[in-house]
Amino acid sequence: MAPVLYMIPYSQPVRATLMTIKALNIDIELKEINLLEKQQFSSDYTKHNPQHTVPTLVEEDGFSLWDSHAIMPYLVEKYGKDDSLYPRDLRKRAIVNQRLHFENGVLFPSTMAIIRPIIYGGVKSIPEDKIADIKEAYGFLEKFLEGKDWVAGKSVTIADFSIISSITTMNVVVPVDPVEYPNITTWIKMVEQLPYYDVNKTGLDQIKKIIEEKLKRSEIRKTRTLDKYRIVYTELQRVQLEKEFIFHSKYITTERKAELAAELGLSQRQIKIWFQNRRAKERKQNKRHVEEKNLVNDCDPLQTDGSELFGSS
Repeated sequence: MAPVLYMIPYSQPVRATLMTIKALNIDIELKEINLLEKQQFSSDYTKHNPQHTVPTLVEEDGFSLWDSHAIMPYLVEKYGKDDSLYPRDLRKRAIVNQRLHFENGVLFPSTMAIIRPIIYGGVKSIPEDKIADIKEAYGFLEKFLEGKDWVAGKSVTIADFSIISSITTMNVVVPVDPVEYPNITTWIKMVEQLPYYDVNKTGLDQIKKIIEEKLKRSEIRKTRTLDKYRIVYTELQRVQLEKEFIFHSKYITTERKAELAAELGLSQRQIKIWFQNRRAKERKQNKRHVEEKNLVNDCDPLQTDGSELFGSS
């Protein structure tokens, strides 16, 4: 009898755990728990996990363990053919643990602060302070990845699985700008090439669809100003246009413009204006980066890694 993992595919911690399971090639039975129907509160489930969270692992002898940050190391220790995913070397493991705590204490809460109000509270826009929190988290991860291929060093570890589940979810609502975060952009592409990334993508596509359906109910609002309309885009429209700009082309073709207009309920003129404004914004950002770089030799700023802002989780 195989161990059982209680899960829901779109959950970030579940996706990280599923990547670990697939990387280790473990035979585990998957049982879905429908969170929207509150199955996690049933007595059959809470006897295994009183916190009624997912994922929860239940072994053949009844031993149960929950929280992806506990489950993933356990699985590597029990089933791993080597320690590459969770090194036994004291310092290498310490770095992996720090990254896991970073995901648990910074990335995941920042994501949930945006996602939960959209899904359960009917919120149609993202507060600026929440966007700032996510961009700050992006900034930390960008630093972690300096000079490294993976988040905890030279090889992939369970820390990559944990963090990619949050970052790809955050990217749905606050796109990762490749100009500001080149290290994160490169790392995401590398993780996407892993043979077990598909289990993250499957759940990510599900949560993306849920978020988009919730946000789609926001209609475009227009206000009259000097005989012209000031266009106010919905959050969904901004996210989709941003992704088009970043991952496809900064100069949109007439054919693609027509396709996007149909998909997003915008006019082609509105899409053209958005792209013009976005290119102008990028030019300003690039100019500012050059100016800041030129100032480096003329000043000696105090350095801080920002670690004092966060306690251990």
